[in-house]
Amino acid sequence: MEGDSMNLDRLLKPASVAVIGVSSQNNRHPANVIYKKIGQRRSIPVYAVNPRGGTLQEDKIYETLSAVPEPVDAVIVAARAAFVQDLIEECKRCKVGGAIVISGGFAEVGSRQSSGAGLYCAGSDCSRFSDDRPQLPWQLCARHH
Repeated sequence: MEGDSMNLDRLLKPASVAVIGVSSQNNRHPANVIYKKIGQRRSIPVYAVNPRGGTLQEDKIYETLSAVPEPVDAVIVAARAAFVQDLIEECKRCKVGGAIVISGGFAEVGSRQSSGAGLYCAGSDCSRFSDDRPQLPWQLCARHH
């Protein structure tokens, strides 16, 4: 925060969150569950992102992270593995503080994609980020594949 892009607070205590990969068609999709839980437990902006756009529970689904109207501190990526690298690159361009990837279907690529941009990134092979305060639902980001 305040110029320190390597501050873990942006990931663990975000002022805003985007969930990439929500579905306007499948309410039980893991990204939708996470989107709903964060919105219920935190009084911060939570943005839904999917290239198809649309709405989710009357909330706008943004087609790209770049289209979100304010800076985003933390991103949860629940998109197909084939799209993850490009999404991490978009997170870097948008100066996101950190990303948690819950997508499956690929081998862990390490920190190579997130390094050099002040972006903390946890992949699908880690169990979770956690915090002892109950209002932070990062434990919901455990592997869903």
